[in-house]
Amino acid sequence: MLKKCVSFTDHYLKRKQRMSSHSHPALIIAGMHRSGTSMISSYLNDVGIALGDQFLQTDRNNPKGYFEDEEMLRFQQKVMAAACKGGKDGWPDWGYTEDLKWDSKVLEKFSAEARSLIEKRRGLGRTWGWKDPRSTLLLEFWSQIIPEAKFLLLYRNPWEVKRSIKNLKAPIFQLHDDYAFKIWKQYNAAVLDFKKKNPDRCLLLSSNAFLTKPSQLVEELNDKFSWNLDKGAAKNYGFYSGDLFYSEVCDVELQEFNNDSSVKNLLTELDLNADLVGDRQLSSGDKGNVAISKGIVSVVIPCFNHGSFIKQAIFSVEKSRNKNFEIIIVDDGSTDMESKRVLLTLEKNGYNVLRQENSGLASARNAGIKLATGDFILCLDADNKIDPQYISEAIALFSNDDKLAVVYSNCRLFGAESGMREVRDFNAAELLRQNYIDACAIVRKTALLEVGGFDSKMPVQGYEDWELWINLFSRGSKFYHIDKFLFDYRVSPVSMSSNMNMPKNRKLIYDYVLKKHELLFKEYSSEVISLFAENFAKVEQLAWDRQSVIENLRSHISMTEQSREGKVVQKYRDINASIKSTNKKATGKFYRVKELLRKASHELKPASANAANESWSVFRFVKFFVSAKGRNRIKKLLKRSLKLIVKMTTGRSVGNQDYDRWRKLNFPNANKLLDYSRLQKEWEYRPLVSVILPVFNPNTEYLKEAIESVSKQAYDNWELCIVDDCSVNDSGRILIESYSRDDSRIKYKFRTENGHIVHCSNDALSLAKGEFVCFLDHDDFLAPDALYHVVKKLNASP
Repeated sequence: MLKKCVSFTDHYLKRKQRMSSHSHPALIIAGMHRSGTSMISSYLNDVGIALGDQFLQTDRNNPKGYFEDEEMLRFQQKVMAAACKGGKDGWPDWGYTEDLKWDSKVLEKFSAEARSLIEKRRGLGRTWGWKDPRSTLLLEFWSQIIPEAKFLLLYRNPWEVKRSIKNLKAPIFQLHDDYAFKIWKQYNAAVLDFKKKNPDRCLLLSSNAFLTKPSQLVEELNDKFSWNLDKGAAKNYGFYSGDLFYSEVCDVELQEFNNDSSVKNLLTELDLNADLVGDRQLSSGDKGNVAISKGIVSVVIPCFNHGSFIKQAIFSVEKSRNKNFEIIIVDDGSTDMESKRVLLTLEKNGYNVLRQENSGLASARNAGIKLATGDFILCLDADNKIDPQYISEAIALFSNDDKLAVVYSNCRLFGAESGMREVRDFNAAELLRQNYIDACAIVRKTALLEVGGFDSKMPVQGYEDWELWINLFSRGSKFYHIDKFLFDYRVSPVSMSSNMNMPKNRKLIYDYVLKKHELLFKEYSSEVISLFAENFAKVEQLAWDRQSVIENLRSHISMTEQSREGKVVQKYRDINASIKSTNKKATGKFYRVKELLRKASHELKPASANAANESWSVFRFVKFFVSAKGRNRIKKLLKRSLKLIVKMTTGRSVGNQDYDRWRKLNFPNANKLLDYSRLQKEWEYRPLVSVILPVFNPNTEYLKEAIESVSKQAYDNWELCIVDDCSVNDSGRILIESYSRDDSRIKYKFRTENGHIVHCSNDALSLAKGEFVCFLDHDDFLAPDALYHVVKKLNASP
């Protein structure tokens, strides 16, 4: 199916590009009230984005202007009032009630009016849009009304927002001081949720970051959305100086923020997902402790295609109680676009990013160590995190012992597995038997340089940290174990450890390490062998315990079966007697009904004969007419119609044993699909495939099978674009919305009028972002390895 669709997709994309020259993109600016949306909108208005022709008038609360289109503002106020109707108190004009009343079903009534407003703005001849904080609670609504729209989502430090709201001196907020943080959470939770679901359509920005370099906003918009805005169009940067933004210190509000963990956690999540993050505007007493030029601890973070996780790693370091650190990021030749974009954003925000060709984890760590200015090194993998007290506790230990070289701790597991991993205090023989110290340890830099850092010549990647600890111990280095859980280790379904633990690779590693440290292994050989024997004895005891449990279970099952056997036999006899009695009654009824049917058939025979004679007369007339006129095409059509009538009346086949057997023989089994899933992650070329699924009055069972056939594909870089062509019943809508909630790769649109298969398919194509498309009818389904084999072929024939 994919091959057939490629040429059509190319044609469609070219046509779409031609159409784009006559249309201009839409930008919706949203974010919590008092978060700098007016300031940023004024700048974008200057660079040429049409935000409206009749702005809301200025007032004392915003003397430089709101830059809000009055018509759009009035419309959204009306929608807010309807959605919050019946809610308890609050401030409905901002969409907030104390019971968080929000009726999303009522929004559908405003769709036609919304489309009318949009149509008036589409033909402006340039990039257009609007700004209104209320749009934040209507992001999903506008996303469906304008599928091609982009979103600029803004957030501001909550203590600054609360201070700004206080300055409004509005009675509602003077009476309810707690409303400010509650509304901030409501709005920014909506921002974060929409950004996670639609990362390609959104630019998430801290308003504080804009003040540092206003022109960078245009660079980010142009880069992310492939636009061509003129960043030099806005010359008067004095408007964006921030004199209103930071008018006073927010010590009281900052203290309230520090006491509210839910607000703090949400702000951290926003920072983790933001494209541009601003500096924290702290109280006067806190300024000056945030950054220093040279860190006692240099945190080296190597990154290869872990762009989606690295921000979490960085923020875990920046939350450290000891602020005396530096962060060095090493890009080990990342290839996926998301990682490249995240690393570029970090670099633009002032982070130290070193780039090199892909050379492996050991080489990347060593490159970061060379740049380090600190006295101690912490190698933190890009997908892991540390606790705030880890660095400070380690530094305290190093300060009291000049001979101490390595400090390590226990860890928590998260990701594909969860749990707590406790490790033992340092023991040389145990270390030589197997590695139990993670690379996420803090090491004295002089000791690290003395052994030459990590060994990049190991035959298989993954055990460089084990070899480093052995190397340090052989030089007399001292180790210390903090018996606390001070970092988080992410467990991935497919990781480097799975490769290095393959028997042949493990042998290569052990041979290499034994040869390199032969004398040390000889010195501790008896202790190591003793540990192996002790471990084997534990395994053997576990095997005996397991066998004992199995025998006990078998005995218990046997006794249970014997005790139940008598009851089962009696139950069988009772059921058998009941069946015989029921069968006797049913047989009597059957013969009585049969006799009634025989009589009815006898009475209907004359009428049936008359109907047959009339049908034959009509058929002879049609046959004569066709023959006389020589209409061969009509004859063929008549024959096909008769066959169709027969087919329609026979009904759909419930099952097909031949097909089921063929499917069982030809479809891949679970193990094969796991292999496919692992192999496809190693491909260099993993294009996004858009599966197009037009729907009209579907059988829900068939639709469910079609959707699940896509979601269970071995190749995972797909998206499913479903468009319902104004179906009469709601069962399909409920099913589609349910699957979309569970998987963000499933997009959908519900048409308000029937446009037949052509318009329905084109609407689905407008949702598609993939390089290739696959058309699928709602009563068909894909084999689970279909996309895998197609993309495999594309990799073989680039």
